[in-house]
Amino acid sequence: CIVYQEQVLEIVRTLAGYSLGSADMLRRVISKKKADKMEIERKNFIYGKQDENGNWIIDGCIRRGIPESVAIDIFNEINEFANYAFNKSHAAAYAFITYQTAYLKTFYQAEYMASLISSVEDQDKINEYFINCKKLGIEKLPPDINMSEDSFTVEGNSIRFGLSAIKNVGKGFIVNLVDERKRNGKFTSFSDFVRRMLEKDMNKRAVEGLIKCGAFDSLGAKRSQLLSVYESVIESETQSKKANISGQMTLFADEAVTQDTETALPDISECPKSELLALEKESCGMYFSGHPMEDYEDKVKNLTDITTYKIMSSVEKDEFGNIKEISGGVKDGHTVKICGIIAARKNKITKNNTQMAFLRLEDLFGTIEVIVFPKILQQYSGIMTEGKAVLIEGRVSIREDEEPKILCETAALLDEIKTQDHNNQEFYVKDRRTLFIRMGTYDETVLKTAAKLLKLHSGETPVCFFISDSKKRIYVPESCYIDEKSGIINDISAIFGENNVKMG
Repeated sequence: CIVYQEQVLEIVRTLAGYSLGSADMLRRVISKKKADKMEIERKNFIYGKQDENGNWIIDGCIRRGIPESVAIDIFNEINEFANYAFNKSHAAAYAFITYQTAYLKTFYQAEYMASLISSVEDQDKINEYFINCKKLGIEKLPPDINMSEDSFTVEGNSIRFGLSAIKNVGKGFIVNLVDERKRNGKFTSFSDFVRRMLEKDMNKRAVEGLIKCGAFDSLGAKRSQLLSVYESVIESETQSKKANISGQMTLFADEAVTQDTETALPDISECPKSELLALEKESCGMYFSGHPMEDYEDKVKNLTDITTYKIMSSVEKDEFGNIKEISGGVKDGHTVKICGIIAARKNKITKNNTQMAFLRLEDLFGTIEVIVFPKILQQYSGIMTEGKAVLIEGRVSIREDEEPKILCETAALLDEIKTQDHNNQEFYVKDRRTLFIRMGTYDETVLKTAAKLLKLHSGETPVCFFISDSKKRIYVPESCYIDEKSGIINDISAIFGENNVKMG
């Protein structure tokens, strides 16, 4: 059994007469996994190699008395080993890192996860690691102007969100902020923060990002209040600084203009929870004050018992990292209904020049990828936008080298579902008034013509086309919603027939 590259060096030197230099050349070929050069080395190993003068520079196994069949078998084993070969120093280093990682993740879970999250910049990875934190019982703490550092840090068994991961907040500003806090103490108010940070790489976009994610919440001010006054506070402090520098004085001879006054905040209510969550998602890529799906918990329970966790926990990785199904879990090909927020959508043009989409669906338990093929996307593209709460029905796809996915077959907005029947397949019944238009068969040309007409009567009433032969529903994008009082319904009825158009 060959385990290390060093064993190959010893084998070829002892059996085939390789020099140290030629043996190391073989090691490089193995490392690069170059099949053509491995075949050259096969001949050298078995039959030897001569220089241009006919001198043997590699004897080869046969000249050393080793049967050809044995030499072939030995090199076949070397060749197979080359697919996954390491030298001893690399193997030792990997083993050390593995043991160290396992130790830290076992005994210092929060510290390990905080360091891991700080090491990545990809937002999807950060979200994935925080989902793992939730499974480990590690709480996620929001950004805080007086507690957060540049990177993600540990507080008890919780991880505090790092300032560097907030959108539009620059590295230099963060360094100055943390340094100012350490030198002169915590910030006592928003005005105090602006006053102290004004000349330390602070800009309006950074301040706005900090407000949106709730970094000033601990100071007692509402985000709605700060968003309405932050620009005027910055402008006021800027003018005050300029006046002080120029030596201007107030009407009081012994009093400088730069008094540490607090800006009066407007008496307004806080932003709705949905807006706060949207602000957090915009600035940090995740939620802190809750989750949009919390508002749909009762409805979701009546629609399905499938969650992202239930699907993702239906598989496990073997020792080689391959995905395999476990007993009692959701199986490949099973049809499921699952509810969640569309956290991200990426479009892709296929070889046939049609568009498909990849969605990242997020519920209270995790995330899963949803694949929407072109024909399905044509029907539901209008509702498959980021931030929408949806019910997706589709087949589970489980492959050896991939995480489970869902292949979408139908979709609906949760806000427009009113049925309480968990097993009712007609779950696309709407609470909201919708214009339904029935077509016998799918006709893209007719749909495009209708869309142009709908856009001429823009409003807030959704429109849905029902395709009779396939029993599919096509929901138009919001840009095609209509003003039902504009007379558009009469125009549509004239095209499709009065019996095929109705408000529901």
